[in-house]
Amino acid sequence: MMSCGPDLQGHSDDYWLLNEREKFLVHQLDLDYVHMFQKHPGTDDDLVYFLGDRYEHTRTWSATSRRNPTYRRNSGFYLHRASLRIMTPCDKLASMGWPVTAEAAEAMGTKPLPVMDAERSASLVGNAMHLTQAQSQNQGIDSEAVMRPTSRPPKATTKAPPKAAAKVALVPPGPRPAAARPKAALGAPAPATAPGAMVPFVPPAPAPMSAAAMSLMPTPTITHLS
Repeated sequence: MMSCGPDLQGHSDDYWLLNEREKFLVHQLDLDYVHMFQKHPGTDDDLVYFLGDRYEHTRTWSATSRRNPTYRRNSGFYLHRASLRIMTPCDKLASMGWPVTAEAAEAMGTKPLPVMDAERSASLVGNAMHLTQAQSQNQGIDSEAVMRPTSRPPKATTKAPPKAAAKVALVPPGPRPAAARPKAALGAPAPATAPGAMVPFVPPAPAPMSAAAMSLMPTPTITHLS
């Protein structure tokens, strides 16, 4: 049976800085690692444990994703399992691609980042992004400017004056006057009505008769009764 206890020979004393809960969490994560990969976790140089979460809730490590766990601003430790060393803010900056050593700065063609204060280096890590691209030496990283605190002037905010509300005259409600119906002129066409409405029949006016037509009319005969 493979032993999962920490191999402390030749390593630093950072493991002894852990409390009982953190040591038991390392033991639990070691058992899970052996169960998943069938090898001792101390042989994995890329294995990092985050000791700020509870084992009952989640396993925060780099065993499955092969990436360092997301850096947080709380007091939880990040333990490099192969060396049993607690990652310092300088180690976190190095993992984020910052040139904290002379060798890394020479390879990137820039000056090394003067990380001399642990608090300042921790604030630089923050919620930073990985430095994936390095500029040339002429456009390299100004390490002194990075270390200086930046003071930005407050943004000028100009607000547009509120628009004046349009004045609306209030009319008290009252009875609406009846609209007068226009009288139709004699001989004018009937007004248009709605479809389906009943239209009253209006007989046409008789045309005047001429003198010739009047002469053709029969003369009435008057009979006297005796």
